[in-house]
Amino acid sequence: MVVLLAGAAYAAYAGASLYVHLHHGGDGLVSAQAKLSAGLRTGTPEMIRGAQSDLAGAGHDFAAAYGSARDDPAFSLLDGLPATGGQVEASLHLAAIGEDLTRAGQAVAQISLEIVNLKQAYASRSLTPDDLEALLQKAEELTRLYGASARLIADDLRAAHEERSQVVTANLVPPLKSAYDRVDEALSRADQAFVRFQDVRLLLSQLLGVSIPG
Repeated sequence: MVVLLAGAAYAAYAGASLYVHLHHGGDGLVSAQAKLSAGLRTGTPEMIRGAQSDLAGAGHDFAAAYGSARDDPAFSLLDGLPATGGQVEASLHLAAIGEDLTRAGQAVAQISLEIVNLKQAYASRSLTPDDLEALLQKAEELTRLYGASARLIADDLRAAHEERSQVVTANLVPPLKSAYDRVDEALSRADQAFVRFQDVRLLLSQLLGVSIPG
């Protein structure tokens, strides 16, 4: 009896720790997205770096959650029970979604930082023909940089959607369903941001207030 009680107590502790990681990861994603948006809008590198820090923390939380749900003996036991097995599997899917979104977010944050630094360098003064030529060259560099990572970002988002399609949240326990709601919000915002970043030249033109030919 004592052993059973101890096992149940440990399983409860492990479950609570798992949900904390998942919630913190989801909060980190949403916070990072808000900072990325604000940083691009205001041209503030510090906001972008704050987003990068949030993404690093979220990545740690999701990796910890995935490792725990996959390797912890308590979850191996729960996974074999009809009442709880689905919760463990859903936790694994959610952690995987979070890791996919974190990788995509880090790539977007890097290009965002480059764009904001460029905006700071040029947006505060009248542009000469030489400035415009240098700006065009930099836009070409950023387009190549983003183009090289765009396929990877698309792959991460596609993987996140595939993971998400395997889970129905109606029967999840409230803490896990709440974590899914948070990550669903982040996934929707990531899709919207990816569409916006499809044309880096257009984005630069909008942020700098100048026409950058394609």
